[in-house]
This record gives sequence, structure tokens and C-alpha cells, in this order.
Amino acid sequence: MKIQLKADGIKITKALRAHVELRIGFAFNRFAEQIKSVTIHLLKSEEHHSKPNKYCRIQVSLHRRVSVQATNSNLLAAIDSASVRAANSVARAIERDNELLKCLSKEEFLKKTKLSKKKLHKRNTVADRKGPSKLRKKRSSLPHRK
Repeated sequence: MKIQLKADGIKITKALRAHVELRIGFAFNRFAEQIKSVTIHLLKSEEHHSKPNKYCRIQVSLHRRVSVQATNSNLLAAIDSASVRAANSVARAIERDNELLKCLSKEEFLKKTKLSKKKLHKRNTVADRKGPSKLRKKRSSLPHRK
């Protein structure tokens, strides 16, 4: 998985780069074999002073592109929020593709998604190892308060 970090109006420090790589690693570690690249755009906007002015846009390249954006006055909080939302979106996209694969024949699926047979085999072996229930976000196992 290739990670690119781009910034406009924000200086990329070692600490910021480490935080981004840590959050992206946590978010996409379980999908690493299926993700081609992850691009993170950090932007500081000075248009509205009363609204949050730091943006984080994450684009994930599977065989399709998944893109999410988060806004906050704190850049680290925007990165955290965007990484969680991106991981959920990628999980949904992969689960959708697995459901589509069950319904269609392999040839129809390859035409529809433009995957090669080698990548399809890789996806099937990863799905067999992890199982379809592992792709969904696990809910907290804490007891409910009364």
C-alpha cells in the first residue's frame, strides 16, 4: 500500500507525518492487500474565520476510488475523523464487491469491475481467510448502562 501526503498551507512536520501514517495504518491494515494507494490532502482555508478551517481529504484507490473529507479546527482531529470514515467506506465497498461476486459469474464480475484474474484470486483468498463478518465494523462489547 502506497501512502502519499500532500499539504496546502500546512507545514508537514515529522510528528504530523508519523501521526498520519499511524492513523492510516490502523484504519487500512486489514485491507492492505486490496488497496493500491492512499492519498491524503491536508488543506488550511482562511475564507471563514468563524468556521473550522482545516480539511483532510483521503482518497483510497482500490479497483474503484473511495474519497472522504473531514473538517475541523484541529488538524489532528480532522485526520482522525477522515481516517475512520474512509475505513468504513472501504469496508462497505469491499463487502459490496463480495456480494456482487456471489451473484455474478466470474467473467461478468471481471467485466463490471475491470479486475484481472490474478487480483480476483487474491481477493478470494483474502476473503476466505478473514471471512465476510470480519469486514464489518465490530461493535463495542461494553455492557449498556441503565
